[in-house]
Amino acid sequence: MGDSDELFVLDGPSSSDDDSASASASQSRFVVVFRQGRMGNDVSIETYRFDTDNYPHLIASDSDAFGLRRLLHSRRAYAPPCNAIEFQRQHPPPQDPNFLRSDVHRQIVHDIGGDAARLSLASAIRRRQTVASRAAPTLRTNLASRMVPNTSSVLSHEASRIYIGRFSQKGEVFASCNQDGVINLYRVEGRTLKHDRKIEGRSIGWSIIDFAFSPDERYAVYSSWSDCLHMVNIPRVETPTGHLHDVHVALDMSPDFGDNFCAFSLQFSSDNTQIMAGCNRGSIYIYDRLRAARTLGFFGHDKDVNSTCFADDSSMLLFSGSDDCTVKVWDRRALSEEDPVPVAKFAGHFGGITSVASKGDGRHLISNSKDHSIKLWDIRKPTSPGVVGRATRFQRDPRDPYVNVEGDTSVVTYCGHSTRHTLVQCHFSPLETTGQRYIYTGSCLGSCVIYDALTGKVVSELCGHSSVVRDVSWHPRHPDMLATSSWDGRVRIWERSGKAQSTDAEDDEELCSDDSL
Repeated sequence: MGDSDELFVLDGPSSSDDDSASASASQSRFVVVFRQGRMGNDVSIETYRFDTDNYPHLIASDSDAFGLRRLLHSRRAYAPPCNAIEFQRQHPPPQDPNFLRSDVHRQIVHDIGGDAARLSLASAIRRRQTVASRAAPTLRTNLASRMVPNTSSVLSHEASRIYIGRFSQKGEVFASCNQDGVINLYRVEGRTLKHDRKIEGRSIGWSIIDFAFSPDERYAVYSSWSDCLHMVNIPRVETPTGHLHDVHVALDMSPDFGDNFCAFSLQFSSDNTQIMAGCNRGSIYIYDRLRAARTLGFFGHDKDVNSTCFADDSSMLLFSGSDDCTVKVWDRRALSEEDPVPVAKFAGHFGGITSVASKGDGRHLISNSKDHSIKLWDIRKPTSPGVVGRATRFQRDPRDPYVNVEGDTSVVTYCGHSTRHTLVQCHFSPLETTGQRYIYTGSCLGSCVIYDALTGKVVSELCGHSSVVRDVSWHPRHPDMLATSSWDGRVRIWERSGKAQSTDAEDDEELCSDDSL
């Protein structure tokens, strides 16, 4: 999981700053990197100077960053956005004509009802009442996609940080996991969450790091700093004597290195039989429940693998994101553990990857990064091999967040949230109810930021926490229900109150132009 790096960029000193500064110094650019430990405290600072050769020269390193941090904030320094909507007023997302003609744009527009997206709410309702039944599902999705949550209530308030809070795939169970190693399970009954039971985690080192439900909602698995994953049952098992029994078993991952092991990311395969884990030391493992053993393990990145996911229900294509700032695609049918070669690589972030999420179509994914941006990728458009090795976080001035580094082949970039201290999660909104029109993420500023996937604009910023929102989860069947889980110890459930959201008419006309349908 690497340290959380915070970047500041300063221009070289002008004559007003230092009359004796040389011409070469005035053309220099300085990058200051704060390296932060797992508790979020500053542990070291490095200062780099970039001259005309654009090569980073380390000029200072110090363990006490607080004084220089105050100095940077008082000068022309870049800082992560403090408000997503205000940030986009100052940095409006560009409209790329190529994106308007892309497959993913056409697919989302189709899934939310095509030209119905530019209708008013009343007109959309009238059309649904008159159209043929085959068109009703997309119109229903269009109406549901306007019900973005906006009001919250506190589900739980705990004494320790909440690392995980997510709904199961069917939406019938919700789980939250805290730093004390406690898992709380809730039953979702209609629109009400009722506490079911508490599970005490085992072999917890630091915290429960990740948690995943099996698609059939019978089991869940969690990880920590331990050589084993642990699997628990969701519905309790009834014994022949009528007693309820809890399953809690260790799954030995047999790591290929001797020091501490941790799985930062977990996901079940669609058939419930395999568990994929993205782990430290750049490793990726797959555990087979039927064989009760690890069946695949390889080193795919230069640094910790913070996030992994399956591309689609076939479970053959794997996506991974790492602290080495790259996203990679792996095909299990052509993968060698001794010499693993990805089928595609993507470079464009200048900070480590905190989360990757698949659209589920086997072609598109998003990545969240410590550079405070989310990128949408098409796996058919990889970064060329010669560029991947040269891509670094220093190539881009983060004060202009939409300017791509060399070789960046991402389809679109979303900026406005802030990602620090931990592995902040991002997702597509549910396909069934919203047509995946939105991309949403947690933020270190105590909010959940929701982007319109078609325009890059911030649709809503759900502010209600006093610390990092690490995990966010949209209910798969209720379009107006979303959960946010924070380091302030609270889990909030967001719902919709008031009238449905309506989008700007000019934007909708652009979204659903004839060229994009």
